[in-house]
Order: sequence, then structure tokens, then C-alpha cells
Amino acid sequence: MDSIVTARVPVEVKKQVSVILESLGLNTTKLINAAFNYVLVTGKLPDANESIQSERSQKETVRKLSEKDKKELAELFGKISIPAPASFWDELGDRTYKEAISEWRMKDYEALDRY
Repeated sequence: MDSIVTARVPVEVKKQVSVILESLGLNTTKLINAAFNYVLVTGKLPDANESIQSERSQKETVRKLSEKDKKELAELFGKISIPAPASFWDELGDRTYKEAISEWRMKDYEALDRY
């Protein structure tokens, strides 16, 4: 059995959060359950400032491959890559790669229709 939780929230905050939750396909009950689960897992309240700082630091962090990793990746790509024949590039014409692939797939689907 579930218990009922009553809370006082500023009207404007509730309105704004309700709009966001609705756009995510969620509701207030799911928000409260997520908050309770967060406290159970972390033992602390969610902190918006901490989350924003964490996101910023993740965006600002530049990850670099070591020379060994670069070499291993180059070898791997060498093993799994094959050069495209010149005729492939000729067939593209003025189209982008995506346009050409889309057109070729459509032809394949149309060919299946004949059977």
C-alpha cells in the first residue's frame, strides 16, 4: 500500500515544474518517488547547484587518448575498414551520402515488391 504525501510548494514553481514534467510524460507522483529513491540511494537531498556544476565540469573536461590507445584504434580501424571503390564515389554524383543511401534503399524495397 502506498502512503500519501502532502507538501507546500510555491504556486509558480509548481506551475513551471508541472509543464516540464508533462513535456517529459511524467507527473508529480513520479517526481516525488524519484526524489525519495534518490535520498535512499545517496543519503542526501538532490542539489541543483551541485548538478549544474557537475554538468559544466563534464562538458569542460577534455579527454585525450594516450599514444598507445591511438595506435590500437588505428590498427582496429585498419582491420575493420575497407576502401570504397572509385565507382562508389562516382555513383554519388551531386547527392550527399545520406541522400544516396536513402535512394538505394528505396530501390531495394521497390525490388522486393516485384516478388
